[in-house]
Amino acid sequence: MGMLRQLTLKGHNCRVPDLVSDSLPFEHRFRIDARRFFVGISLFVGIALLSGCHRTRSSSPTDQYLLKDNSSLTLLLPPGLEPSAGKTQISELSLGAFSNDFSSEEIVAHCSIHGVLFELAPSPDQRRWIFQFPSAEGWSVPSAYESAGSEWTSFLQQLAERSLIGCFGKDAALSAMQERLVAAMPIPADEALIFYYSLGSYGLVDLHPGMEIEIESAITVAGKITGSDKALLTVQDRSPAGVSLVLRGSRKDLRGDAGAIASNVLEKFAEYPSLRLILAQETPETDQKRHAMLLGARTRDASDQLAGKIMRDGEHECVQGSPETACLIFPDGTASLLSTVTVNGHAALYAPGITLSQIIGTIRPARYERAMQTVTIQRPYLGTYAAIRFDRNRSEMRKLILINGDRITWK
Repeated sequence: MGMLRQLTLKGHNCRVPDLVSDSLPFEHRFRIDARRFFVGISLFVGIALLSGCHRTRSSSPTDQYLLKDNSSLTLLLPPGLEPSAGKTQISELSLGAFSNDFSSEEIVAHCSIHGVLFELAPSPDQRRWIFQFPSAEGWSVPSAYESAGSEWTSFLQQLAERSLIGCFGKDAALSAMQERLVAAMPIPADEALIFYYSLGSYGLVDLHPGMEIEIESAITVAGKITGSDKALLTVQDRSPAGVSLVLRGSRKDLRGDAGAIASNVLEKFAEYPSLRLILAQETPETDQKRHAMLLGARTRDASDQLAGKIMRDGEHECVQGSPETACLIFPDGTASLLSTVTVNGHAALYAPGITLSQIIGTIRPARYERAMQTVTIQRPYLGTYAAIRFDRNRSEMRKLILINGDRITWK
């Protein structure tokens, strides 16, 4: 068993449905290192004309994100977003070069995406892309909020398909396009993990550049745990679509079971650009358990098919294998998914889903009040950073789910 502690995200309602209709009776858990948590923590033409749409200005990196209550929701509004008179808005974005292999008519026919909540189509001059999404008012409609997860998942699947056939040019990274799209629209703050990481209720999460997978195995002597071996795999961009894993540090540092697992992961998944992790889950009341699994595929569609089989039929589908996919089941307690958050200039790794309130809550009493009054947070925004404006109280801070790359400071 790895020396890991369970952190359960209670109260977070992930609304991305499973790829199969029936939910499984698992309690969703993230694995994080207890020491790291308690000590390291301190450190589109047609859609443009739709009624109710409102065009946004080009966002300015000097503007701020805004955490704002809207009806029964709290929304995270991106920099430069103007108020909308309707339930939808549009924004013109650069998402990569248009393919020279398609005529203008073919670009519109083959590269547009039409969904209930999210749409994408080339601008009339085919220099940019028009992205349509719910406005702040639009998110107040219960049906929009309830279907957001499945609609966003469907949109990303189609985006990956369009990328694969060359709609965005040869050098457009899928993860970068997703980041730009998320940065253009308001999102429900409590569903940040859906939009940034596509995290669903089954614990399936897309791996994005900057994430880390920590592999840890215990060292035992005479039946007693005397230490542990660790290996850290970093997720990096692999253009035009997908990601890859690299070892942080040198291969000569790989030791024991953790090193062997890490080496196997690097070799097994080297040729698969679509990487996803199914997080370990367990239900203490019934002793039901599912191991963490790493899924690799050549295409998003192949990955979806594999994930669906695992969700429907169980872990054994992971080991079946196919020319288009790879899958690995991690032993108990060995794999942790982590994101990098910079705290007062020091990079620290945390489980996705940690809130600003949780970080502030670990500050020593003597410094707590000062930190509450001075804390600031900056979030990646189109290649730079933008501050998030929020009220400095615990209620607001509980709504701020941190993402990979956030920067937090206090005095």
